[in-house]
Amino acid sequence: DKQLKVFDVKNMDVIHQQELTEGVMSFDITPKLTHLAIGLADGTINIGFRKAQQDQAKEAGEILPEDEKADMFGDELDFMRRGQDTGVVKSYKFYQRGVYDEPETYDVMFEEQKKRVLRDYDRFLKKFQYRDALTAAILSKQTGVAISMIEELVQRSALEIALNNRDDEELRVLFEFIVDRITHPRYSQILLELSNSIIELYAKELGTRQIITQFFETLRDFLGEEYELQKELLKTKGQIETLVALQQTLQ
Repeated sequence: DKQLKVFDVKNMDVIHQQELTEGVMSFDITPKLTHLAIGLADGTINIGFRKAQQDQAKEAGEILPEDEKADMFGDELDFMRRGQDTGVVKSYKFYQRGVYDEPETYDVMFEEQKKRVLRDYDRFLKKFQYRDALTAAILSKQTGVAISMIEELVQRSALEIALNNRDDEELRVLFEFIVDRITHPRYSQILLELSNSIIELYAKELGTRQIITQFFETLRDFLGEEYELQKELLKTKGQIETLVALQQTLQ
């Protein structure tokens, strides 16, 4: 009902009532009964505070009976919505209040969440700048990062975008990365896919751009040597399997 009501527990009479803008979702009060906090349904927090009745009576020049001094709430209960401008100029002392106070048992402490600093390749990828993201990942000198970036571009169907319209320096960085790691068993499959995409994009420039011609020739020679090595390894594997089978037959 958007109402805050304070009851006298002796006879359950309402001694204070405050109308709020939204429904109340949570409520708490300080042990000294001077401030209260109310969480509303719209996500805002209202902070309530009151002057002690003794202070109000002192300002008015009155003397309160002892039973009234113990009254929980007086007639004045002011609310301040978080973020609302009260028109009061705050001093440096105001903003520094509570800085050196030690937390009590009922206080809730919140750790400051540090903003995550993104790497260059993450920032480029977040902005869909795929070409710059791939280059930054390779220049990071972390093979795992670069391979993960290539796989991510394949998943996004953005590998062609990342490879297209590169100048000679960007191609040199890319070609050196491929040639150095293409024979590694963990990276060969994805780098072969990357090489095929480069061939499809830049085959028409073969013979007109020196760096592309040089890369194609280097890749041809390098893969040719690897092919001959794999053939020899397969022959050796076959010979070993024959000897193992013969040994088992003799047993």
